Amino acid sequence: WSGVSPDERLVEFIELRDHPWFVATQAHPELKSRPNHPHPLFRDFVGAAASRLGLPTATPEEIAEVAEPATGRRRATARAKAASSAASAES
Repeated sequence: WSGVSPDERLVEFIELRDHPWFVATQAHPELKSRPNHPHPLFRDFVGAAASRLGLPTATPEEIAEVAEPATGRRRATARAKAASSAASAES
């Protein structure tokens, strides 16, 4: 096994050493994953799949750079536009 619970009573992660990419978990890494900061399990799985297909891959820094505009900045811009439209409508 590759990972156990904090009290070391449960196996949380397993992997096959001779397989190019095999991992199983009963943990919940999705709860630690964000669009601009994906959990390494998901990031590396997608990277391995893309690499196997000959597709370009990205570093964690490149992922964060691309994902950043999709988070708070777009929402802030949308709110600013809505506020501007509302102010124009009131005049």
